[in-house]
Amino acid sequence: MYAANSANIRALKSAWIIFQNQASIVKISAVRSFDDEAVITLDGLSLREDAAQLAGAEIVIRRDQLVAPATDEFYWSDLIGCQVLNTCGADLGIVDDLVSTGAHDVISIHQLTPPQTRLIPFVNAYVREVSISQKRITVEWDADWD
Repeated sequence: MYAANSANIRALKSAWIIFQNQASIVKISAVRSFDDEAVITLDGLSLREDAAQLAGAEIVIRRDQLVAPATDEFYWSDLIGCQVLNTCGADLGIVDDLVSTGAHDVISIHQLTPPQTRLIPFVNAYVREVSISQKRITVEWDADWD
């Protein structure tokens, strides 16, 4: 699971596991932290060898199982697809990815005309407004900056 903090998944009781193009719901019997990673115990998988057979599986949850983000926090999935405008109204493109650098997150913005990719730090110094409902992010960033 992609989570900034393993504590965010402690309340989960079930999830979907997708493995070899098949999905099934599984019950989560325990979640513990290990080096800031989440170790999830699934019902029916008590041995490490059993769990190892699921290496590469994807574990997903329903949107309504997510913890509500705090003020000025956003799920990356909500930011992807947002139009990015600068404070002068210039269209800088669409968020197509995010990267965590350790120090802060960076939004990757793809612009079609002219073809260009921009990387903008997702920090208060540059991000002026985020409207998830309007799928728009306003940034302090000159249109000529790469």
